[in-house]
Amino acid sequence: MIQKMPNKNKGFTLLETIVAITILMISIVGPLSLASKGIVYADYVKDEITAYNLAQEAMEAIRNIRDENVNNYSVSEWLKDIDKCITNTCRLDIWNQSGIRSGLEVYSVGGVMPSDWQLMKIVDAGVGQGKVVLYGYAFNPSLNLNYSSDAVRKSIFTRKITVKRADYSMAITDPIRRGTLGLATPDEVNVTIEVSWRRIPFLPRSIKISENLFSI
Repeated sequence: MIQKMPNKNKGFTLLETIVAITILMISIVGPLSLASKGIVYADYVKDEITAYNLAQEAMEAIRNIRDENVNNYSVSEWLKDIDKCITNTCRLDIWNQSGIRSGLEVYSVGGVMPSDWQLMKIVDAGVGQGKVVLYGYAFNPSLNLNYSSDAVRKSIFTRKITVKRADYSMAITDPIRRGTLGLATPDEVNVTIEVSWRRIPFLPRSIKISENLFSI
């Protein structure tokens, strides 16, 4: 009589299979989740760097307006065009082609902000401009740049500019002398640039840079 040898090659039980699949899923989902979060936070950091660059661009442009005023007019007119931002909040568009020399425009009139000024526009300048991305408000392909045919679109950034005359009167302890000196000096102003943005799912953010600007 021939006896059958017992089969020692047993398969996995259902429980073993479920445990194995669970371990595999955990080992895959963890790194994928980290990679996804890394991409999201990379955009977060990129936005912050862009915001600081936009703020610095505006500050450099205002310095240039001051220098042109001194060179083309006189020291007494160093605040020409800049002074409109002392009592108003302004925007700066270095691509402005509406005939405004400085590109500085009042941001709000009577507290009402035009809807097309809320967000800066963005455009890919194309190969001819070194593949740079440009930000502005008044892009016009027939006037501004010979950039590629990509459509100009809204960015997530808003840039606001405020100017205040420097006031050192509170640093003087004698109230009589403080009153005789006046509230501000005509030779120094404080320029503040605020850039705001929001990228979902993050909360709205903003950064500010401030600098005192002198007549000479």
